[in-house]
Amino acid sequence: MIVRITRELTRVKDANDCTRLHVEAPDLADEAVGEALATHGMGRAGEPGQVWLDVGALRRAARAAASVPGWDTSFDAMLGYARTKGWLDATGRSVAAHIERSTS
Repeated sequence: MIVRITRELTRVKDANDCTRLHVEAPDLADEAVGEALATHGMGRAGEPGQVWLDVGALRRAARAAASVPGWDTSFDAMLGYARTKGWLDATGRSVAAHIERSTS
């Protein structure tokens, strides 16, 4: 799953693929990515090259774009894996994702 971010729009691509998660923001600096996420209610800035995505907002946006049976189970498994790697915050409400600059 990919969260595509521009100043005007934040959308989820490849929502059916819960085996990966990153943010795609080829034209924005890290600070602008964090600002765009906050503006669109999708998350906040993190360490350089990384953001924190709001799990509830991500689930809603991705579910709306998903088309496979059992998607919720796959999404929950992705969060479970993220927890084992330390990529969920202490509350479980935010998941870390790295920022990719290339869209290829």
